[in-house]
This record gives sequence, C-alpha cells and structure tokens, in this order.
Amino acid sequence: MMLTSPHLGARHVLPGPRYIGLLRPSPETHSMLAAGFTARASATPDWTIALETGSLAVAASWDAAISLGAHGIVIGEIFRKADGSRVTHFSPDEIERIHASDLGELTDQYWGPYIAVLHDPDRNETRVLRAPLGDLPCLLVPVGEAVAFASDIDLLCDFGLYDPAVDWSELALHLARMDRVTAQTCLWNVRELRGGTTEVIGRAGVRTLAQWSASKAIGRQRADTAEAAAALVSEAARMSVASRAARLHRAVVMLSGGVDSSIVAAALVEAGIRVDALTLVTRDARGDERDYARAVCEHLGIALHERLREVDEIDIMWSSAAGLPRPAGRVMWQESIRHSRDLARAIQAGAIFNGGGGDQVFCSLHSSNPVADAMRAFGPGRAAWKMAHIMSGITQVSMGRILRDAVQRAWFGKRTAGPTFDTSLLACRFEDFEIASSEPQRGGILPGQAAHCRLIAAGQSYVETLDPRSAPPIVAPLLSQPLVEACLNIPSWLWFEEGMNRHAARRAFAPDLPESVIFRHSKGSPDSFTAEIFETWRPQIRELLADGELARQRIIDRTAVLDVLDDPRPPRDNRFRRVLQFAEAEAWAASWT
Repeated sequence: MMLTSPHLGARHVLPGPRYIGLLRPSPETHSMLAAGFTARASATPDWTIALETGSLAVAASWDAAISLGAHGIVIGEIFRKADGSRVTHFSPDEIERIHASDLGELTDQYWGPYIAVLHDPDRNETRVLRAPLGDLPCLLVPVGEAVAFASDIDLLCDFGLYDPAVDWSELALHLARMDRVTAQTCLWNVRELRGGTTEVIGRAGVRTLAQWSASKAIGRQRADTAEAAAALVSEAARMSVASRAARLHRAVVMLSGGVDSSIVAAALVEAGIRVDALTLVTRDARGDERDYARAVCEHLGIALHERLREVDEIDIMWSSAAGLPRPAGRVMWQESIRHSRDLARAIQAGAIFNGGGGDQVFCSLHSSNPVADAMRAFGPGRAAWKMAHIMSGITQVSMGRILRDAVQRAWFGKRTAGPTFDTSLLACRFEDFEIASSEPQRGGILPGQAAHCRLIAAGQSYVETLDPRSAPPIVAPLLSQPLVEACLNIPSWLWFEEGMNRHAARRAFAPDLPESVIFRHSKGSPDSFTAEIFETWRPQIRELLADGELARQRIIDRTAVLDVLDDPRPPRDNRFRRVLQFAEAEAWAASWT
C-alpha cells in the first residue's frame, strides 16, 4: 500500500492534466485488456476517451486534450512561442504541419507542459513526445505485447496495468548520479520519457529520438550586447510567467528575497495576478531573508506571509516523493510543501510558483569558462582580462590561476573536472554499471556554452520530477522553453558584470525590483535547518537505516552510515546530508510496499 503525505490533504483533488494510454501491436492483440481499459476510463468521473484508433486508446481528464485530427492529440497546456498565447485548438494548416514534421513542429513553434501522441496508420507507428522541460511526465511500462503510458504511477495501478516494485539496482544508481535524472526510473520495468524526446513505437520495435536539447537550441537568436541580452531575458521571462499564470486569479509565490524568486514575483504582478508571497525562515540568521522579502513585497504592493521552518513537523518516515518513480525529494522540502499548501488552500490560490532553476537558466557559472569564451571570441586581450578579473572576484581564485585555466579550456580542450557520480557511503560496485551523461553535447560550441548546457540539464532534472498530482500545482516558470532558449543564446561573458553573476537577468528586472534585492551579492541558505533535522531526528534516522531495505539490499555501507549517525559531535561535513538523502530514499522505497 502506497503511503501519502500527512500534509498534502485529499489526494483525490487533482486539478492538473492526467492521462493514460494503451498501445497494442494490432486491434486484435490483447482485446480483453483493451475492453477493460475502455470500461475503466468510461467509468471514471470527468474523464474521456480522448483518442482511439483501433490499436491505440488514450484517456484523459476532461479538459486536458487538444485534437490533432483523427490520429493525434496534445495533452496538457501548450502555448505559441510567437506570443505566448494558449492553444485551445489547432487549425487544419497547423495540424498538417505538425503531422508532416512528425511532431517536430511542436518543439519548434510551441512550448509548455504537454505530451503529444500521433498515430500513423500507414506505417503502423505511434509517436509520443514529451515537451522540452515539460513538467507533465510520461511513464512507460510493457504490458505483455502492449505498451502503457501515463502521467503517473497511480493511474497505471488503478487501471490494472502495473504492479509497482522497487528496482534496487536503479535506486543505487540514482543515489550515485548526483541528482541527474535519466530515462530509467527506480521502479521495475518503468521508463520515463525525458523532455524533448520522442518515443517511436512500431513494427521495427521501439526507438527514442532526441527532438530537442539545450545544445541544439544554441544559435537561434544571439544577443551580442548587454542591452540586447537584458531585453531578450525580459521579454522571454515575462511571457513565460504570464502564460503559465494566465488562467489563474490568485497565486502563491515562494519568495526567498533572492534574485530568481523576486523576478517571478515581479512578472506575476505585471501579468495582473493577485499574488501572495510566502517566505520561510530558520532560527539561524543565515536562513532568515525576511528583510529582502519585505522589501520586494513593499515595492510590488503584495502581501507577505512569514513562516518558521519547524523541525518538529518533519516526518522522517514519509518521503516528499511518495508515489513518484524515483526518490527525487529532500527531507527539508516537507516544510516548504506544508506551508505553501496551507497558504494556497487558505487563500484559494490556483498554483504555487517558485524561482527553481534560476541559477541554471541565468548561467550562474563558478569557473573560468566565461573567460575561455571571451578568449575564443575576442582573443587574449582586454575583454578576456576584464572577464578574468570578474570571475576571480566571484570564485575567490587568483587571476593568474583563472587565466591559466581559461587558456587550457579555450584552446587545449580541458574539460570540467569533478566526479561524475558520488559513491560516498554506498556499498555498491559501480564498475558494474554504466553512468550515462544527462546532456549529449554537440561540437562547435564554446566551453562556457557547454557548461551552460550542463546547468540546464540539472534544471531539467528538477522540473521533470515535479509531482503531476499536486493540488494546487507547483510551477517553476524560469525553466520554460522560451526563456531557456533565450538565455542559451546569450554569450557567457554577458552574464557577468560588476562583480555579479546573472547580470542580464538583474538588468532586465532592475526597473521592477528594489536595488537592494536585484543587485544583492549575498545569498541565504537553509543549511542550518538541514542540520537541525539531522540532530533532532538522529535516533529515528538510525532506526530507519540500520534495519532498512537499503542496508538489506547492500546499497548503503551500513557500518559507515552508522558511524556518521553515532558520532556525537554536531554535523560538520556533507556526510550528514548524504545520510538524510538515504533516509528519504528509504522512506520512498517503503511507500511502495
């Protein structure tokens, strides 16, 4: 029996789009399974059979599907890139172009949290596309000779198409990948279609096509000046936020008082949405940014709700990722979920917005890569020297070292150093497994551009692991495709100025926010709350992990983990965070038993 959160309330209140599909090799195959699927969908309130072609049937919540003619649908929200307008129907010409492009037209001219399904009866082939950076998931499982796909595991189980079981090998890999998400999930036989990819299912079997990637998006509309960069960010950010909020009357914004969440708040206010801001504080001063949040709210004229992160409200036995195909949550997120849901319900907000992904989208690099890009673009002269001075200040590394490293990156092919995965406190032998890269790189791009693509891949892993069942939904609008593509086409050296990162974004919203916030150098941290969780719940964490499945399956090094838990000293290194990650994974695994 799957465990659910004590803080999320009624899980049956599900306003977001949901869907489930069943694809068979032919109309004659698994006929009883198809009949049961249709009967179950027809009996579900507020659901409809959105597409049926003989061998393919797709059911969706009543307001979720947009027709692509007799053989295709789009599920979810989809917007036009040209103006951000929401698509309610496609014209015959648009449908023809989408069919002719095998769905490529969608990633080129549209964006949003959607899934597209297109059946070609002549080729007996079905294509399923997940939108680039789309937060509407697509999970696929084999069912005999058929394939089922759905927005969430709950639906696959409810329709009798899947019996969940943890894939312990994949769970071990997930804990080693350092938050990089792949198509493999931590549930047995469940794959996830990544954003920007198309699954093609037909006579020749199954193949996956990369329809979109961050590196492919580079070069479409380059900004060459600071003014052009700020204008590009301003237009794309305001459109992205306004489009995602267009159907809302009221929203909650998680406001730390930092640059990214403040930009989201300003864009929501400009879009005419009634906004209530929520800022969470810790007992430690480093996690208390109320002064910045108050300044933003006073400037924008919106209400601010201040809440304390309470360690006593943490439930170590519950995972914030319960019901999802991998333990992508964090223990400390429970308080963010509790407070934001409570406020949203109290004021009847339609969504909870945050600034998630801002560091990645706004190219917050901490290396010599922007210097290397400036060297390649302008030579080893004044521009490169200026950029080395800026990056030296940001990274607190000497200019000589920055310049030497930049030369190696610019002309001698030096790649970013660092571990590709984290084996600390794990017992597995990872030489037996393949750790795949999350973002394939194309040739011909600069070192800083490649580094920006890697940042986007990290942001993509975040937005693609949001819970589609959330009520109200959580929205990270900075990870919208138009804004990401705009930012990828800003040279890395234009993101850094006056000793600050994310400068193009700061400049774009300088007229809308207090100078003390938009040009602030500091950044708060809730790390003290994470340490407080560890200290407060140490005995319960020990009990959970000492005799849990992660130890039984020989995923974690039980002795080493217990050494960390039994150390009487206060947390002083990253090992306590690692142990909390294991506790989250243990609770997630228990939710499937």
